[in-house]
Amino acid sequence: MSAPKHHFFVPTGALGPERVRLEGDEAHHAARVLRIAVGETISVADGSGRIVDGVVTTSGPDAVEVRVILERTVTAAAPALALYQGLARRERVDLVVQKAVEVGAQTIVVFGSERSVVRWDEPKRLKAEDRWRAIALASAKQCRSPWRTTVHVAPHLGSVLDRLQPPVIVLAPEAASSFRDVLPEQAPPTLGVVVGPEGGLTPAEMDRLRCVGATAASLGDRILRTETAGPVALALAAYSYGSLG
Repeated sequence: MSAPKHHFFVPTGALGPERVRLEGDEAHHAARVLRIAVGETISVADGSGRIVDGVVTTSGPDAVEVRVILERTVTAAAPALALYQGLARRERVDLVVQKAVEVGAQTIVVFGSERSVVRWDEPKRLKAEDRWRAIALASAKQCRSPWRTTVHVAPHLGSVLDRLQPPVIVLAPEAASSFRDVLPEQAPPTLGVVVGPEGGLTPAEMDRLRCVGATAASLGDRILRTETAGPVALALAAYSYGSLG
């Protein structure tokens, strides 16, 4: 069997032992956008770590059926990486979501910050959430991840604080400690990274994060853009704990 060229997702629990069926947007993407033909090999995951390789037996815009050849389960890497990104301009967050998924983020939360240039009402927030979930899915498919990344858009920092699970590192260029120095020696179950918007987090926001146990750290002398800092920090963490590199 040739190596799969394309990767798709089905709902959790929808991977059958012998056959898998793509429907809806995934079927349309396979049959109409990628023009995958009968006989081609693809991989399919259900977002929980289960993944199969199989041969396409029927291909149409409403359904693509796959005969399973090989099935495996991937154990989740530790720590589970979570990125909390201050709301920036849409195209910048597009890049954050795409690259964070590529380096292994399991959770991405975009939150409104006091210095966010962008201000959204609820309909725009929901539209942006749908957009970034679609980008996260496309990125997971591109890098053939067995996992779906959870994406959520929160109205403000206060609605994020109760989501934080220690350890949490807040990126701050002026911090005395380096990101490398504050990483736990052993991989924790989870690791959160908080990044401010274009103008950074305010002192009041930093204080609120410290009150819930977050630690401030710098990525070094270079000042990275908001869309660069988060994915770089996640990549450093993934490398440090052996899940990347």
